[in-house]
Amino acid sequence: MKKEEEQTVEKKEEHIKDEKELIKEEKERELTKAKEQEALIQQRWKEDIQKGDIIQRPAYFEMQHYINMVFKRQSTGVAITSRGGTGKTYTTLNILEKNGVDYAYIDSYSTPTAFYIWLFKNKDKIKVIDDVSKLLESEKFSPFLKAVLWGVGGDNCRKVCYNSTKNLDDPEVGIVPNEFEETGGCIILANKVNENNLHVDAILSRINYIRLEINNEEMLKNMEFVANKPYRKLIQEERTEVYDYLKEHFRNSVDLNLRTLIKAFNFYEYAKSQESNEGKKKELWQRLVLKMIKQDDSVAIMEQIMSNPNLPTEKEKMEEFERMTGRKGRATFYRYKSKVQADIGKSA
Repeated sequence: MKKEEEQTVEKKEEHIKDEKELIKEEKERELTKAKEQEALIQQRWKEDIQKGDIIQRPAYFEMQHYINMVFKRQSTGVAITSRGGTGKTYTTLNILEKNGVDYAYIDSYSTPTAFYIWLFKNKDKIKVIDDVSKLLESEKFSPFLKAVLWGVGGDNCRKVCYNSTKNLDDPEVGIVPNEFEETGGCIILANKVNENNLHVDAILSRINYIRLEINNEEMLKNMEFVANKPYRKLIQEERTEVYDYLKEHFRNSVDLNLRTLIKAFNFYEYAKSQESNEGKKKELWQRLVLKMIKQDDSVAIMEQIMSNPNLPTEKEKMEEFERMTGRKGRATFYRYKSKVQADIGKSA
Protein backbone atom coordinates (compact mmCIF):
# COMPACT_ATOMS: atom_id res chain seq x y z
CA MET A 1 0.00 0.00 0.00
CA LYS A 2 2.81 2.33 0.94
CA LYS A 3 4.56 1.61 -2.34
CA GLU A 4 1.43 2.49 -4.31
CA GLU A 5 1.12 5.79 -2.44
CA GLU A 6 4.75 6.62 -3.22
CA GLN A 7 4.18 5.88 -6.89
CA THR A 8 1.10 8.11 -6.87
CA VAL A 9 3.09 10.96 -5.29
CA GLU A 10 5.87 10.51 -7.86
CA LYS A 11 3.35 10.65 -10.70
CA LYS A 12 1.82 13.86 -9.27
CA GLU A 13 5.27 15.44 -8.94
CA GLU A 14 6.12 14.44 -12.51
CA HIS A 15 2.81 15.90 -13.68
CA ILE A 16 3.49 19.17 -11.80
CA LYS A 17 7.00 19.24 -13.25
CA ASP A 18 5.63 18.67 -16.76
CA GLU A 19 3.13 21.51 -16.26
CA LYS A 20 5.88 23.86 -15.09
CA GLU A 21 8.02 22.93 -18.08
CA LEU A 22 5.09 23.51 -20.42
CA ILE A 23 4.38 26.89 -18.85
CA LYS A 24 8.06 27.82 -19.09
CA GLU A 25 8.21 26.76 -22.75
CA GLU A 26 5.03 28.70 -23.51
CA LYS A 27 6.45 31.85 -21.91
CA GLU A 28 9.68 31.44 -23.89
CA ARG A 29 7.68 31.06 -27.12
CA GLU A 30 5.65 34.18 -26.29
CA LEU A 31 8.84 36.13 -25.54
CA THR A 32 10.46 34.97 -28.79
CA LYS A 33 7.31 35.90 -30.73
CA ALA A 34 7.20 39.34 -29.08
CA LYS A 35 10.87 39.95 -29.96
CA GLU A 36 10.26 38.87 -33.56
CA GLN A 37 7.25 41.21 -33.82
CA GLU A 38 9.27 44.09 -32.37
CA ALA A 39 12.09 43.40 -34.85
CA LEU A 40 9.56 43.35 -37.70
CA ILE A 41 8.04 46.65 -36.57
CA GLN A 42 11.49 48.22 -36.34
CA GLN A 43 12.41 46.95 -39.81
CA ARG A 44 9.21 48.28 -41.38
CA TRP A 45 9.72 51.59 -39.61
CA LYS A 46 13.24 51.87 -41.04
CA GLU A 47 12.01 51.01 -44.53
CA ASP A 48 9.29 53.67 -44.27
CA ILE A 49 11.80 56.29 -43.19
CA GLN A 50 14.24 55.37 -45.95
CA LYS A 51 11.52 56.28 -48.45
CA GLY A 52 11.17 59.74 -46.96
CA ASP A 53 13.38 62.38 -45.42
CA ILE A 54 13.20 61.61 -41.70
CA ILE A 55 16.08 61.14 -39.31
CA GLN A 56 16.52 57.39 -39.07
CA ARG A 57 17.69 56.82 -35.51
CA PRO A 58 16.27 54.65 -32.69
CA ALA A 59 15.91 57.70 -30.42
CA TYR A 60 13.11 58.95 -32.69
CA PHE A 61 11.14 55.68 -32.77
CA GLU A 62 8.51 56.63 -30.15
CA MET A 63 8.31 60.17 -31.47
CA GLN A 64 7.50 58.88 -34.96
CA HIS A 65 4.61 56.73 -33.74
CA TYR A 66 3.20 59.28 -31.29
CA ILE A 67 3.00 61.80 -34.14
CA ASN A 68 1.36 59.16 -36.35
CA MET A 69 -1.27 58.60 -33.67
CA VAL A 70 -2.09 62.31 -33.62
CA PHE A 71 -2.61 62.80 -37.36
CA LYS A 72 -4.50 59.48 -37.58
CA ARG A 73 -6.83 60.82 -34.84
CA GLN A 74 -5.95 57.98 -32.45
CA SER A 75 -4.55 60.47 -29.93
CA THR A 76 -5.40 64.12 -29.31
CA GLY A 77 -1.78 65.19 -28.92
CA VAL A 78 1.84 64.62 -28.00
CA ALA A 79 4.45 66.71 -26.18
CA ILE A 80 8.08 66.24 -27.21
CA THR A 81 10.98 67.78 -25.29
CA SER A 82 14.74 67.70 -25.77
CA ARG A 83 17.69 70.07 -25.79
CA GLY A 84 17.81 72.57 -28.64
CA GLY A 85 18.93 71.53 -32.09
CA THR A 86 18.14 67.82 -31.78
CA GLY A 87 15.79 67.73 -34.76
CA LYS A 88 12.36 67.89 -33.09
CA THR A 89 10.90 70.40 -35.53
CA TYR A 90 12.79 69.00 -38.53
CA THR A 91 11.56 65.47 -37.89
CA THR A 92 7.99 66.47 -36.95
CA LEU A 93 7.37 68.55 -40.06
CA ASN A 94 8.95 65.94 -42.33
CA ILE A 95 6.68 63.22 -40.91
CA LEU A 96 3.60 65.39 -41.46
CA GLU A 97 4.61 66.46 -44.96
CA LYS A 98 5.60 62.92 -45.96
CA ASN A 99 2.11 61.77 -45.01
CA GLY A 100 0.33 64.69 -46.68
CA VAL A 101 -1.07 66.00 -43.40
CA ASP A 102 -2.81 69.39 -43.36
CA TYR A 103 -1.15 71.15 -40.42
CA ALA A 104 -0.79 74.62 -38.90
CA TYR A 105 2.44 75.82 -37.31
CA ILE A 106 3.06 78.45 -34.64
CA ASP A 107 6.28 79.41 -32.85
CA SER A 108 5.17 82.63 -31.15
CA TYR A 109 2.07 84.07 -29.52
CA SER A 110 0.75 87.49 -28.55
CA THR A 111 -2.50 87.48 -26.59
CA PRO A 112 -4.93 84.81 -25.34
CA THR A 113 -7.52 86.19 -27.75
CA ALA A 114 -5.18 85.83 -30.73
CA PHE A 115 -4.31 82.29 -29.64
CA TYR A 116 -7.99 81.34 -29.29
CA ILE A 117 -8.70 82.67 -32.79
CA TRP A 118 -5.72 80.73 -34.19
CA LEU A 119 -7.06 77.55 -32.57
CA PHE A 120 -10.52 78.17 -34.01
CA LYS A 121 -9.19 78.80 -37.52
CA ASN A 122 -7.27 75.51 -37.36
CA LYS A 123 -9.76 73.46 -35.33
CA ASP A 124 -9.79 70.60 -37.86
CA LYS A 125 -6.01 70.55 -38.47
CA ILE A 126 -2.98 69.13 -36.71
CA LYS A 127 -1.49 72.07 -34.85
CA VAL A 128 2.27 72.22 -34.23
CA ILE A 129 3.07 74.49 -31.28
CA ASP A 130 6.82 74.98 -31.28
CA ASP A 131 9.08 76.27 -28.49
CA VAL A 132 6.44 78.19 -26.53
CA SER A 133 6.81 76.45 -23.15
CA LYS A 134 5.72 79.55 -21.21
CA LEU A 135 2.38 79.34 -22.97
CA LEU A 136 1.77 75.99 -21.27
CA GLU A 137 2.36 77.52 -17.83
CA SER A 138 0.01 80.45 -18.33
CA GLU A 139 -3.38 80.35 -16.61
CA LYS A 140 -4.70 82.50 -19.48
CA PHE A 141 -3.51 80.26 -22.34
CA SER A 142 -3.46 76.73 -20.89
CA PRO A 143 -7.27 76.37 -20.44
CA PHE A 144 -7.66 76.51 -24.23
CA LEU A 145 -5.12 73.72 -24.69
CA LYS A 146 -6.71 71.59 -21.98
CA ALA A 147 -10.03 71.80 -23.81
CA VAL A 148 -8.40 71.07 -27.19
CA LEU A 149 -6.69 67.96 -25.82
CA TRP A 150 -9.38 66.33 -23.71
CA GLY A 151 -13.13 66.02 -24.09
CA VAL A 152 -15.81 65.76 -21.43
CA GLY A 153 -19.19 64.08 -21.30
CA GLY A 154 -20.43 60.86 -22.81
CA ASP A 155 -19.53 61.76 -26.39
CA ASN A 156 -16.06 62.98 -25.31
CA CYS A 157 -16.68 66.23 -27.19
CA ARG A 158 -13.71 68.63 -27.07
CA LYS A 159 -15.46 71.96 -26.63
CA VAL A 160 -13.27 75.08 -26.48
CA CYS A 161 -14.79 78.22 -24.98
CA TYR A 162 -13.85 81.89 -24.82
CA ASN A 163 -15.67 83.57 -21.95
CA SER A 164 -16.43 87.09 -23.14
CA THR A 165 -19.47 89.27 -23.71
CA LYS A 166 -17.83 90.74 -26.81
CA ASN A 167 -17.92 89.14 -30.24
CA LEU A 168 -14.47 88.25 -31.56
CA ASP A 169 -13.61 89.39 -35.07
CA ASP A 170 -10.94 88.19 -37.50
CA PRO A 171 -10.08 89.65 -40.94
CA GLU A 172 -10.00 86.17 -42.52
CA VAL A 173 -13.09 84.49 -41.05
CA GLY A 174 -15.15 87.41 -39.77
CA ILE A 175 -17.09 86.83 -36.52
CA VAL A 176 -15.45 84.15 -34.37
CA PRO A 177 -17.84 82.21 -32.11
CA ASN A 178 -17.21 82.13 -28.35
CA GLU A 179 -17.38 78.35 -28.49
CA PHE A 180 -16.30 75.68 -30.99
CA GLU A 181 -15.69 71.94 -31.20
CA GLU A 182 -12.11 70.76 -31.72
CA THR A 183 -11.62 67.85 -34.13
CA GLY A 184 -7.89 68.11 -34.88
CA GLY A 185 -4.87 67.50 -32.66
CA CYS A 186 -1.76 69.13 -31.20
CA ILE A 187 1.97 68.44 -31.34
CA ILE A 188 3.80 70.43 -28.68
CA LEU A 189 7.57 70.88 -29.07
CA ALA A 190 9.82 72.42 -26.40
CA ASN A 191 13.40 72.32 -25.15
CA LYS A 192 12.02 71.74 -21.65
CA VAL A 193 8.81 72.16 -19.69
CA ASN A 194 8.18 72.77 -16.01
CA GLU A 195 6.53 69.50 -15.05
CA ASN A 196 5.93 70.80 -11.53
CA ASN A 197 3.66 73.54 -12.83
CA LEU A 198 0.00 72.61 -12.30
CA HIS A 199 -1.09 73.86 -15.73
CA VAL A 200 1.73 71.96 -17.48
CA ASP A 201 0.98 68.79 -15.53
CA ALA A 202 -2.70 69.03 -16.48
CA ILE A 203 -1.78 69.30 -20.17
CA LEU A 204 0.79 66.47 -20.12
CA SER A 205 -1.67 64.15 -18.36
CA ARG A 206 -4.00 64.44 -21.35
CA ILE A 207 -1.52 63.37 -24.05
CA ASN A 208 1.51 61.22 -24.81
CA TYR A 209 4.77 62.71 -23.59
CA ILE A 210 8.33 61.86 -24.56
CA ARG A 211 11.69 63.29 -23.55
CA LEU A 212 14.28 62.76 -26.28
CA GLU A 213 17.58 61.90 -24.62
CA ILE A 214 20.25 62.32 -27.29
CA ASN A 215 23.95 62.19 -26.43
CA ASN A 216 26.75 63.48 -28.67
CA GLU A 217 27.38 60.10 -30.28
CA GLU A 218 23.74 59.86 -31.31
CA MET A 219 23.79 63.49 -32.41
CA LEU A 220 26.80 62.87 -34.65
CA LYS A 221 24.86 60.11 -36.40
CA ASN A 222 21.92 62.48 -36.88
CA MET A 223 24.30 65.13 -38.25
CA GLU A 224 25.75 62.61 -40.68
CA PHE A 225 22.22 61.83 -41.91
CA VAL A 226 21.54 65.53 -42.51
CA ALA A 227 24.97 66.05 -44.13
CA ASN A 228 24.00 63.45 -46.73
CA LYS A 229 21.01 65.56 -47.76
CA PRO A 230 21.23 68.47 -50.26
CA TYR A 231 21.93 71.89 -48.76
CA ARG A 232 21.85 75.00 -50.94
CA LYS A 233 24.79 74.97 -53.35
CA LEU A 234 27.12 72.78 -51.27
CA ILE A 235 27.97 69.50 -52.97
CA GLN A 236 28.18 66.20 -51.07
CA GLU A 237 31.99 66.36 -50.80
CA GLU A 238 31.83 69.80 -49.17
CA ARG A 239 29.08 68.83 -46.72
CA THR A 240 31.04 65.73 -45.76
CA GLU A 241 34.17 67.85 -45.20
CA VAL A 242 32.26 70.06 -42.74
CA TYR A 243 30.76 67.07 -40.94
CA ASP A 244 34.13 65.30 -40.66
CA TYR A 245 35.71 68.45 -39.20
CA LEU A 246 33.01 68.74 -36.54
CA LYS A 247 33.22 65.03 -35.75
CA GLU A 248 37.00 65.10 -35.37
CA HIS A 249 37.38 68.31 -33.36
CA PHE A 250 34.16 68.77 -31.41
CA ARG A 251 32.94 65.33 -30.35
CA ASN A 252 32.74 66.55 -26.73
CA SER A 253 31.31 69.98 -27.44
CA VAL A 254 28.38 71.11 -25.30
CA ASP A 255 26.98 72.89 -28.38
CA LEU A 256 26.92 69.92 -30.74
CA ASN A 257 23.53 69.78 -32.49
CA LEU A 258 21.91 70.04 -35.92
CA ARG A 259 21.99 73.83 -35.80
CA THR A 260 25.76 73.62 -35.30
CA LEU A 261 26.02 71.71 -38.57
CA ILE A 262 23.79 74.12 -40.51
CA LYS A 263 25.72 77.13 -39.21
CA ALA A 264 28.98 75.44 -40.20
CA PHE A 265 27.53 74.86 -43.71
CA ASN A 266 26.76 78.59 -43.88
CA PHE A 267 30.34 79.44 -42.84
CA TYR A 268 31.67 77.13 -45.57
CA GLU A 269 29.37 78.69 -48.16
CA TYR A 270 30.44 82.19 -47.08
CA ALA A 271 34.13 81.27 -47.27
CA LYS A 272 33.63 79.92 -50.81
CA SER A 273 32.26 83.29 -51.90
CA GLN A 274 35.38 85.15 -50.78
CA GLU A 275 38.07 86.10 -53.29
CA SER A 276 41.02 84.19 -51.89
CA ASN A 277 42.92 80.96 -52.43
CA GLU A 278 41.60 77.58 -51.25
CA GLY A 279 43.88 77.53 -48.20
CA LYS A 280 42.59 80.90 -47.01
CA LYS A 281 38.97 79.86 -47.59
CA LYS A 282 39.45 76.71 -45.51
CA GLU A 283 41.13 78.66 -42.72
CA LEU A 284 38.25 81.17 -42.73
CA TRP A 285 35.34 78.73 -42.31
CA GLN A 286 37.23 76.65 -39.76
CA ARG A 287 38.10 79.72 -37.66
CA LEU A 288 34.46 80.80 -37.73
CA VAL A 289 33.43 77.33 -36.55
CA LEU A 290 36.01 77.46 -33.76
CA LYS A 291 34.56 80.74 -32.51
CA MET A 292 31.06 79.29 -32.53
CA ILE A 293 31.78 76.01 -30.73
CA LYS A 294 32.29 75.56 -26.99
CA GLN A 295 34.42 72.61 -26.00
CA ASP A 296 33.71 70.82 -22.73
CA ASP A 297 37.27 71.06 -21.42
CA SER A 298 36.39 68.96 -18.38
CA VAL A 299 36.29 65.85 -20.57
CA ALA A 300 39.79 66.45 -21.92
CA ILE A 301 41.07 67.18 -18.40
CA MET A 302 39.52 63.96 -17.09
CA GLU A 303 41.24 62.02 -19.88
CA GLN A 304 44.61 63.46 -18.77
CA ILE A 305 43.94 62.69 -15.11
CA MET A 306 42.92 59.08 -15.76
CA SER A 307 46.09 58.45 -17.75
CA ASN A 308 48.39 60.17 -15.19
CA PRO A 309 50.49 57.54 -13.30
CA ASN A 310 51.29 60.11 -10.60
CA LEU A 311 47.65 60.02 -9.45
CA PRO A 312 47.23 56.41 -8.34
CA THR A 313 44.24 56.82 -5.98
CA GLU A 314 40.66 57.87 -6.66
CA LYS A 315 40.93 60.60 -4.04
CA GLU A 316 43.99 62.13 -5.72
CA LYS A 317 42.27 62.04 -9.10
CA MET A 318 39.18 63.74 -7.66
CA GLU A 319 41.24 66.48 -5.97
CA GLU A 320 43.17 67.14 -9.18
CA PHE A 321 39.95 67.29 -11.19
CA GLU A 322 38.48 69.86 -8.79
CA ARG A 323 41.70 71.90 -8.88
CA MET A 324 41.91 72.00 -12.68
CA THR A 325 38.22 72.51 -13.49
CA GLY A 326 36.73 74.20 -10.45
CA ARG A 327 33.98 71.59 -10.58
CA LYS A 328 33.34 70.10 -7.15
CA GLY A 329 31.50 67.07 -5.90
CA ARG A 330 31.73 63.30 -6.25
CA ALA A 331 28.73 63.15 -8.59
CA THR A 332 30.36 65.59 -11.04
CA PHE A 333 33.67 63.73 -10.92
CA TYR A 334 32.08 60.32 -11.59
CA ARG A 335 29.84 61.71 -14.32
CA TYR A 336 32.87 62.88 -16.30
CA LYS A 337 34.79 59.73 -15.48
CA SER A 338 31.93 57.58 -16.81
CA LYS A 339 31.76 59.71 -19.95
CA VAL A 340 35.47 59.24 -20.65
CA GLN A 341 35.27 55.49 -19.95
CA ALA A 342 32.30 55.20 -22.32
CA ASP A 343 34.23 57.05 -25.06
CA ILE A 344 37.21 54.75 -24.52
CA GLY A 345 34.95 51.71 -24.79
CA LYS A 346 33.46 52.92 -28.08
CA SER A 347 36.86 53.56 -29.62
CA ALA A 348 38.32 50.24 -28.42
